[in-house]
Amino acid sequence: MLIDELGFTPHYEQNISTELGNFYPITVLLEDNSQLIYFQDKYGSIYQYATNKLGKIFDGQNYDWQKISNIGIGDINLDGWQDIVFTADDKIYAIQKNGAFISHYPKEFDYAKYSENSSQIIGDIYNDMNLFYAGEANYSQCFDKNGDIVPQFTFAIGSCLSSIMIDTLGAENHLYIPVSDSLIKILSYEKDISTLFWNGYKNGSTRWAVVTTPTFGSPEVSKFEVYAYPNPAYQGDVVKIRIIPTKDGQASLKIFDIAGNILFKKENKEIFTYKNNAFVWNIDKISTGIYFGLLDINGEKKVTKIAVIK
Repeated sequence: MLIDELGFTPHYEQNISTELGNFYPITVLLEDNSQLIYFQDKYGSIYQYATNKLGKIFDGQNYDWQKISNIGIGDINLDGWQDIVFTADDKIYAIQKNGAFISHYPKEFDYAKYSENSSQIIGDIYNDMNLFYAGEANYSQCFDKNGDIVPQFTFAIGSCLSSIMIDTLGAENHLYIPVSDSLIKILSYEKDISTLFWNGYKNGSTRWAVVTTPTFGSPEVSKFEVYAYPNPAYQGDVVKIRIIPTKDGQASLKIFDIAGNILFKKENKEIFTYKNNAFVWNIDKISTGIYFGLLDINGEKKVTKIAVIK
């Protein structure tokens, strides 16, 4: 039940079966100052409440889970929308606001095991979003947006008693990790100077306020990651061809069918460092088949395959 700020008038009422000590709601503040509230029931299903409407965005009853954690919220894939994460039976799940799994998830733990006393958190490390989890197998772990472990943030913690916490104060960053002897480890970390994103080089001219001018070295060759989502795509979908470059610049895209016909073309799109820059391809009039996207990014070319199923 949701009530007003005085605690008197119900705004919306619907029964969701939960359990004591877990599955608390999380509120997300949007840019227009409106709010979304996320709930999770004891089956792992996730609900979104907004403007007197409650909708199920993920159905956990489709899975045979035994142990499910509470949800965490954060933009893992840096697409501008909050993602939802939770653990179930020693796997970590990450879904988008529409209920679709994020690429590379779910992910199995290597060391950490499910803990009913802790929940995962999403934090900003080195201008990239990472997911932290502390379980009951004596280790905490950190995962990047691809579901890969970030090794420098794996710590021995004993049997975890609570969730990890991050805070950032000026140039200093702290990671708070509860450990089995009822103490809290406070770990301070800072960027490695050898990997700083210099202005006009890795980091791009739009982010000059957070870098310094290099006194030696040379610009790094531009690199980039490319993937299509969803892939395969189905009736009613649009396909987003996403680019995550290490240097600001421009990108062009042509999509061909197997006969070499051009079905989509867009040139000179501005792209920005370490962001999900995306071309959007409407497949309403596209038939089932395999298609090829030819990308030209800062003068470098790459081909990606896209499957369409109708």
